[in-house]
Amino acid sequence: MQKDTPGVNPFGYGVPVPPQYFAGRVEQRADLKARVGGISAQSVSVVGLHRSGKSSLLQYIAGRIHEFCLPEQNPLVITLDLQSKSLHTPEGIVEGLRRRIERQTGHTPWRTDQNSDGFAVDDGLEALRDSNVRLLVQLDEFERIAARLDLFQEWGEDFRAKASAGYFAMILSTRRPLAEIYDECGLTSPFGNIFSTITLGALKRTEWMDFVRNSFARTGMTVSDVDLALIEELSGGLPFYMQMAASLLWQHRDQDKTRQAFRVQSSERFRELWSALSPAERSALRRAIGSGGQPPLAPGVVDDLERHGLLRDGDVFSSAFASFVQEQR
Repeated sequence: MQKDTPGVNPFGYGVPVPPQYFAGRVEQRADLKARVGGISAQSVSVVGLHRSGKSSLLQYIAGRIHEFCLPEQNPLVITLDLQSKSLHTPEGIVEGLRRRIERQTGHTPWRTDQNSDGFAVDDGLEALRDSNVRLLVQLDEFERIAARLDLFQEWGEDFRAKASAGYFAMILSTRRPLAEIYDECGLTSPFGNIFSTITLGALKRTEWMDFVRNSFARTGMTVSDVDLALIEELSGGLPFYMQMAASLLWQHRDQDKTRQAFRVQSSERFRELWSALSPAERSALRRAIGSGGQPPLAPGVVDDLERHGLLRDGDVFSSAFASFVQEQR
């Protein structure tokens, strides 16, 4: 077990978790290994709501790639965060891909002035493939393209053709399934059925509890079953809120102070989460806390909320979030 510096909080929230502190997701990691580490790499869509750990998982894949691919498969992982302004156009993504391939291999696959030359780009990618390199292109925050999907429609068709040719496999992270993102914009997804989907919801109880116990132990401290029950009550096992609750408990070592601090720290994140939900999803959550006068539920809404971890056995995942929902008009 890695020993942390005594007195240093071992929990963090708000930024991606470094691979050495990544918790759980055993089933999802096994699914990813089966897809990107198989006889031929397959593209994967990682779907999860706000603060579900998508960026942390992509960072983990990049940092622990030999958990997913054999060394003889020569995996090369390129991660592009589409929040970056430089990646807001198809040309920016092609240039970002070119630069990172050059940085990691020491060789440029095509020149900058060839980014718009489809033949040159394909030749460069084909040469990588034929040299037995397994290229995995991770596009984080993929829904950022929704603001300019008209520019990205042909790009999507082109990248699907490249993936179908075996030049690379893609791992996309989105808050909603790809078809929904395109459908909301009145467009048909150009990717068809090349993606399998992995959904990130709550962590398994054993996963996050082991993580919390081990993290406290690394700083020479212990956590009681009562403390773990409080973390579960506040977070429902969703990784961001689990880290927040555990961090505040580690800091205050007092349940009442932890509960009060969590309510303050989580309010903006809950507001962000609430704003991203559909009217039907909000109605289902209001119904779960016993708020009357809600319209009939649309088919599948409860199942989706359970899958994403916002509902657990019909109840809202967090007592603090239940209070937040009660206050919404």
